[in-house]
Amino acid sequence: MSDSVRLSILMFTSSSMICDLALEKIPNILVLSGFFAGAALQFPVFRWSCMISALAGAFLPLAAGGVLWKFGMIGAGDVKLLAAAGFMTGYPGILSLIKLSVLCGGCISAALMLSVTGIRPRLRYFINYMRTLCVSGGAGSYRAAEARRPEHFHFAVPVFMAAALYAAGLQC
Repeated sequence: MSDSVRLSILMFTSSSMICDLALEKIPNILVLSGFFAGAALQFPVFRWSCMISALAGAFLPLAAGGVLWKFGMIGAGDVKLLAAAGFMTGYPGILSLIKLSVLCGGCISAALMLSVTGIRPRLRYFINYMRTLCVSGGAGSYRAAEARRPEHFHFAVPVFMAAALYAAGLQC
């Protein structure tokens, strides 16, 4: 991976994280800038294989993340953030970024469960959600109705952490 890709992915994910924490959303103009940066990274080597890789890297998070967004498990900004990052890294780079994001998010979630909410109430909440989903075919948003609960965190944070690990050369 080139230094320009490393720097671009770090700048893009860090600015997205800052916006998400400050504004509670990732502005579309920022996501567009991520796609433009990805195009600029692909342009010097403009081969069909690079463009197909970039498009596949963007499509994968849109498809998988769209399902999670539908069930209210992540926000639309998080899906767009991963899609733009996928356009920068291409396929299969986005697979490593997604795996690392889920791993970092799981670590944050586990730390919050152990220190704030406790494991039993969260497992009970998840089981009830899945039961409702299976019985009725739709359960609404996974997130609890109360705003700003301690176990809710911005997924842009683990995406940034994953991008830092990915830029440092860690791939899984």
